[in-house]
Formats: sequence, C-alpha cells, structure tokens
Amino acid sequence: MGLCVWTFTFSAILRCGCGARSCSEDAHPKVALLFLTRAGLLHTELWERWLSSAANLTDAAHAQQQLCSREPAEPCERGKQPSYPFGQKLFSVYIHTGVHPEPGSVAAAAQPSNRFAEFYVRSSILTEWGQPTLIMAERLLLQKGLQDRTNQRFVLLSESCIPLYSPQLIYQQLMGELRSRINACRNWRGTDDHVHRWALVMQQSEPEGAGFVPLDEWRYSSQWKSLNRQHAELVAADYTIHSLFEERCKIDNATNLECMADEHYIPTLLAHLKQEDEVDCLGYLTYNTWDPYRVALMSIDGHRPVDFKPTFIRPGLIRGMRMVHCSFNHTLAMTRAAGMFIQGEPQENYHFCFRHIGSYLDSSLQYSCHLFARKFGPQVVGPVLDLISGSACRELGILAPERCKALATHTDQS
Repeated sequence: MGLCVWTFTFSAILRCGCGARSCSEDAHPKVALLFLTRAGLLHTELWERWLSSAANLTDAAHAQQQLCSREPAEPCERGKQPSYPFGQKLFSVYIHTGVHPEPGSVAAAAQPSNRFAEFYVRSSILTEWGQPTLIMAERLLLQKGLQDRTNQRFVLLSESCIPLYSPQLIYQQLMGELRSRINACRNWRGTDDHVHRWALVMQQSEPEGAGFVPLDEWRYSSQWKSLNRQHAELVAADYTIHSLFEERCKIDNATNLECMADEHYIPTLLAHLKQEDEVDCLGYLTYNTWDPYRVALMSIDGHRPVDFKPTFIRPGLIRGMRMVHCSFNHTLAMTRAAGMFIQGEPQENYHFCFRHIGSYLDSSLQYSCHLFARKFGPQVVGPVLDLISGSACRELGILAPERCKALATHTDQS
C-alpha cells in the first residue's frame, strides 16, 4: 500500500494500492521548502541565488547507489516528473500566501515575484496571526509537498527567513538527520509548555472522547520546524486532533482565550501518536531573538520576535547566529558538505562506482545548530542581499564560491 492520491481537503488522505513503481522514486531525494507567508516571499533574489548555487549538483552517494547497484532495475511507470527550481534538484519550493495586502503595506512588499510565481500554492487560506487558520495553511503546504514522492524532508519557513549556510550543507544536514526538528517531548528542560492553554482547549472535553489530549501529551514548540516524511504524512492525514485545535485553540480577546495553534498542534499531535523518540526534542531549526536588551538595535512588537534593522546587517550577525547553541566547526562542515556532491549527471564507470564517497556525518552540525534565521523584514531585503552576495559573499559561504566570483565580476563591470 502506498500514498497515491492526495486531496486538498482536511477530511482524509486517500490510500490505494499502487501497481508498478513510479520512476520518480528513483529521482534525486529532495528537501521541500514550505514558505508560510503573509503576502508572498520577501527575499526572492537571495533565495534564487541560493538555489542557483546548487544548480547541476548531484548527491554523490545517491548517484553511486542508483548507477552502480548490482540489483536489476524494476520496471516503472513514468508520470509527472519532479520539479527542479532554478536548475537544481536538491530542493522543492512551495509558497503559501494568505492575505490580500493593502497597497503600501508591509505585506505588499512581498508580492509574488515572477521568478517564483509557479511555486505558489493554489487555494490559499486566508490566515491570521494567532488563529487556527495557520495550521490549516501548514497542512495545505504539507499535502502539496507530499504529492512529490522525492520530497523526504519538509521545512516550514516564513517570508522573512534567510539561510545561514550553503545549500550543500543544509541539504546534507537535513537529509542526514533521522529525527524531525521539533520539540514534541515532555518538558525536561524546565521551559514553559504553556499548560494553561491546555485547560482552555480541553476543559469541555470528555477524557474518553474523540480527540481528547491528556495534559502529559500537551506540547509546545516553534512554528518553524523540519519534519521527516513519516511525520509529514501523519500531520496531513490527521483529522481528529486538528479539528479540536481548529475549534478551540485561537486568540479571542472577547473571552480572554489565548492559544497559539501553530505552536502546539503538530508537537502535540506527534506526542499523542507516540513519536517522542523520533524527534530532536529541541526544535532549533530557525534562529530568532526575543532579547529585550537588543531593542535599541532592533524593533520589537509585543509577543513577536524582534525585526532586524538595516544598521545591524553585517557579517558578525550571521556568525553570531551560527554560534548560538552550536560549537561545531562551521567552515569544516561546509567544506565537507560541498565534497559530498558531483557536478552534472555522472556516467557509470569503474572509477566512479568504486570511489569512496565518505560521510558528511563525521563533521555534521548538532541538532541544536540553527540552519535558518528570521525576522528579516522588507526594510532589510537590500542590505541582506548585499551582505550575503556582495562584500561578505566568500567569507560567509552561503553562496557557492563560483557564484560569488560571478556576482563580483558583474558588479565590477557595472
């Protein structure tokens, strides 16, 4: 039995018996970047350059496995081929936009770029901060990503996110991690799981009723997370717990109800489904700061993380974000990750089939190391692009060296 047909409702995921294996199963495994945005992706040019840095790269271990296996190839059915944005096959891109912005507003600055127009998800949901519409949009993105069988990791990002490392490192890091980057574990760090919200959601539920979640299964984690395919399928297929959160977990000032569904739903669902041993118990995928002492350098808005100001965009900011909860050698990790790929499509030959590929895991980062960062709003789109692809391009290594060289040459000629 396999996942064959996906509906875009939240009632059920249809399962059917598949006949011949799909040819897409032999295609390059990918990481799906799922952007949950208010009105579109902000850093379009940066993401285009970042994805283009991985153009024509093939994971050497995957290529060796596919080309040099002594097992006879089984027949397969050719269907819709996987999408390869900007000439690379390491990442898929899906973008959800949930509002219709007013001209001149902050959201209007993130209007769809023509270069990313094909990656926008149709039938978008009108989302609102603090409301269960956010988890509906998350599930829609997951359902869309799961339609491509080559997607093996699913990363939820916001419109203000930027990558902290090269595409090679982020790909190798996420594909090598067996656990999802989400905290669906019991509170062993002494942090606040917002248990008062559990009472608000469950106070009218019968302990033996459908969808009841006991207090010891209530979880809190960052909205921005990475899921393996198994966990993504569990979220997309869920109806009972999602319905409970959709009905009761929301912001309602009239009744003083304060429950952030996007912070509780997926970690609680995974805990309810006994998946605690399959997650990293941290959820440190994306860096942001709530530090009140940095308010002088940034802006802050109530319950939300601070927005970085243009004056704070410099190489030290990126280096500092990499060091938070992370003591590994970042340069070594990026160098090792780059060595795990080959250019173009390899041809089967004796030397390639017996080449020692090595392992990125020997120098991989910890689960506690952040791979992305936010919030970089509309006011810093230009400064961030100039930093990562300009003066500090080679130093930071977020783009490929040859990409940095090409951009520098273009700048000099201009």
